[in-house]
Amino acid sequence: MILTKYGLSSFFTENLTNEDRDNLGKVIAVHKKSFRVILNDGSEINAIAKGSLLHYKSKNTRELPKLGDFVVLNSIAETNAFIKCILPRKNELQRKLVGKDENQIIATNIDYAFITISADMQFNIRKIERIVLAAEDSNIEPIIIITKADLAQNISQEISLLQDRFGSVQIIATSMAEIASVQPLKDLLQNNKVAAFIGSSGSGKSTLTNMLLGADLQKTLSVGDTDRGQHTTTHREMFLLPSGGCIIDNPGIKEFALWLENNDSIDNTFADIAELARRCKFRDCTHTSEPSCAVIKAVAEGRLSADRYHNFLKIQAEEEDISLAKLKHERKESKKAISKELKSIKKYKNKEQG
Repeated sequence: MILTKYGLSSFFTENLTNEDRDNLGKVIAVHKKSFRVILNDGSEINAIAKGSLLHYKSKNTRELPKLGDFVVLNSIAETNAFIKCILPRKNELQRKLVGKDENQIIATNIDYAFITISADMQFNIRKIERIVLAAEDSNIEPIIIITKADLAQNISQEISLLQDRFGSVQIIATSMAEIASVQPLKDLLQNNKVAAFIGSSGSGKSTLTNMLLGADLQKTLSVGDTDRGQHTTTHREMFLLPSGGCIIDNPGIKEFALWLENNDSIDNTFADIAELARRCKFRDCTHTSEPSCAVIKAVAEGRLSADRYHNFLKIQAEEEDISLAKLKHERKESKKAISKELKSIKKYKNKEQG
């Protein structure tokens, strides 16, 4: 069964009928209104959502198929099929869409978030913190991957910088000049694990994908006279590795706005600040101007990075905006559902009267 190599387990199949088990597939690529699905025999097929799922504008986008979903198909022809339903998801890697009161699900059913940063570019620590937070919020293990380590002036110093900031997160340095440098990634992906590359354009996601696959399936472009690659991935796609496990290559992400589900996620990711906060004089301390604030004191004494502190405050404030955006989004979806139901009732009554 090829789908077990893509992460299929009893978690997804325990409540399925025998007929549905025979028509399982996994979404391995997402296009505008169609999906590339791999079947249990290893063949691939184009699929579209069936029935109510097809009405994109009137449906909660969360209920639409996403990259990484296991799905049940019907009306399977030689090259196409309909997606009948989506199996329950283990998790969802998501972010808030910039300027909109809604979220974007990047991929589902993921074990690792491979956060790529290039050694020859200045690290955007705040962005990394956001992606780490989003991954941990969704019960996905974040792994920070330094790419192009051969171009770094002092790779040990860069690793040390990240270890100081992300002590509990595993950090792996890779080099396009040394194929063996990706072996730790292959080791993580054994036992049918799934990872998604997340990072900026030019951070080496497609190059790593090619190195893991042992083939130039993902295109990269050189930039000027440097050895940096420009990410040319235009859509999300999943690949099965020869050594086992799956990887998802994503287009470059410029901004990563948060859309959190777990109220404790911020305290878990900023555990050092949460620990300091327990020593504050006031239980409802905002850590901005209160007297006897242990967090502010730690910043003043150099025990807590000022940059990490300011990012913590920014994310806390953003969480309030996220809660409001969620409320607006839920109301909007509720209105859509009610409107759709009323139209259906009206259509039925007109049909009865006619």
